[in-house]
This record gives sequence, C-alpha cells and structure tokens, in this order.
Amino acid sequence: MNLLDVRDLFAYRGTVLAVKGVSLAVGQGEIIALLGGNGAGKSTLLHAISGLIAPVSGQVVFAGESLLNVAPHQRVHAGLVLAPQGRRIFARMSVYENLLMGAHGQRDRQLIRERMTTVVGRFPRLGERFRQFAGTLSGGEQQMLVMARALMTQPRLLLLDEPSLGLAPALTHEIYDVIRTLPQEGISVLLADQNSHLALSIAGRGYIMRNGIIIREGNSPQLQRDSAIAEAFLGNRGRPG
Repeated sequence: MNLLDVRDLFAYRGTVLAVKGVSLAVGQGEIIALLGGNGAGKSTLLHAISGLIAPVSGQVVFAGESLLNVAPHQRVHAGLVLAPQGRRIFARMSVYENLLMGAHGQRDRQLIRERMTTVVGRFPRLGERFRQFAGTLSGGEQQMLVMARALMTQPRLLLLDEPSLGLAPALTHEIYDVIRTLPQEGISVLLADQNSHLALSIAGRGYIMRNGIIIREGNSPQLQRDSAIAEAFLGNRGRPG
C-alpha cells in the first residue's frame, strides 16, 4: 500500500483550473520528484493534498484513509506536512519560537526538546541563530527554518514546495543534503522543484507536470534522459502555479 495516493484530482487556483486529473503515488521511504516550470500546477497540487485548497473532484488517500473531509491541521497531526514556497516564517519571532510553532499541540516538553535537538543537528546554522529574529536571517537560512519547522511535527510525508527557489548553489546543496537523508528517518518526501537535475539526483521516481497535467512519469534515470523535461518548462510562464 502506498503512503499517498492522489487519484484523478482537479483543483482551481483562484478562477483557473490549475490541476486537471492528476494521479500520483508516494511509497513509504520514497523521495518523489514533482517537476515542471512556473505555472505548471505543482504548488496548487501540493496545496490540494495538504488541504489548503479544496479540490473540485478526485481523491487524496493517505495511509489508506481518504482525506477529502479532513481539515488541514488534522492532516498535519496524521503526519502529512507541507513546507510551503516563499519562506513563510514569523519574522518577528526568534528562530527558537518559530521551531516551537512546529510542535504546536505537543505537550511533552522532553519530546519537544528531543525534536529540537534533532532538527538543529540537521541545520546547525539555525542553532547558531537560535535567539535571533527570524526576519533577520538570510534567504537560505529562512528556507532552512521553513523546513526545520515542518520537521518539528515529525511528519510521515513531507511536501516540499520549491525548496531551492532563489538560493545560492551552496545553500541549495546544503538543503538537498538534508532532504536526501529523510527517508532514513522514516520520512517520505514529495519534492516539487524547478531544478529538475538536482531533484532527480536524490529522487527514485518522478512526475513531470505541464499546464496542470502529468505529461510523463518514470524512474529518475529515465526522466533524466527524457525530452519531456525540456518541454515541461516551456509555455507555463504567467499562469498560476
């Protein structure tokens, strides 16, 4: 049984039908790449999976249970967590306070401390800036904080939306080094990124989206040789994501 099954999903971004009959699956312990240019529908799909957008039709099944009537916060408690695009942090709160927000609802202080230690071990820069206001971090450090806050929830499946967007190569590789290790900790990953080469270098399989539909799927070596990747990055500019 797959950890996540998305079946024939349709969803709007505003007034635009941005996801058109998408089906995909993520198995336990997998990193799956979701590729496509700006406006391909990747973000809308992740928002529909996480419950931030109500789909028009289709199914989202997580750990064998339908999520269509499950609220976003309940999906988080079940282990389905989105690290959104755009470095959405609490700028006037410290790094420590931002991380605590990821443990919202957890009352076991010892468990929170253990999670904090693990997360800071993955992102040592955040430990160095523990009491610093999050808004004063660099762009790459803010992206690390978004991921770290999501990992504080102890997800079973982490949805990553463009984690490398706008980052310098060194920081991008630092973040990808962390993503690569997550399945070893029991965390599956659905990774949406425009950096197809880097995403496929750590993913076992991938899906290519263009204009709201899946135009190709396969294992990473196949997709790395597939001309559909180049095609996917044409013709999407200016459309909602």
